[in-house]
Amino acid sequence: MAEESPKAGEPAIPKAEAAAGQPVELASEEGAAAAARPASKVASFRLRAEAHDTITARAKEAGISPRAWLEDAILTNRTQIVAKAAKHPDLNGLLFQVNRAGNNLNQIAHTLHGLRLANKLTPEHYEQHMATLSAIETALTEALGRARAD
Repeated sequence: MAEESPKAGEPAIPKAEAAAGQPVELASEEGAAAAARPASKVASFRLRAEAHDTITARAKEAGISPRAWLEDAILTNRTQIVAKAAKHPDLNGLLFQVNRAGNNLNQIAHTLHGLRLANKLTPEHYEQHMATLSAIETALTEALGRARAD
């Protein structure tokens, strides 16, 4: 079988080897260089719009692509990572209970407001009950703050 002559800049590949699906070695320096390069891998993730804009602007200032800028920043360790503290194991349960209590407080406040509008509750009693609800809300908020800090 006659081999076709390669196009300019392409290495010659014997037709029989290519058709047989056998590995073919490229007879050019470009082919050898390409084979020596490690394969690239895809890293896909989402960024906030502001972060994307900042990275893109910094890459443009440096005259490189955003991918190259990120790669350089990470590999030369020009990053500052702040580790998040681990959540207390009971925090999710506490949040659930506080949310339930908050829902109940809102229902009570709604009922108090309706009673006041219907003139079934004096303004003094209304203010007294609302102050109590506000104190409970403050106590729950402070407890959550302490739990999150621990």
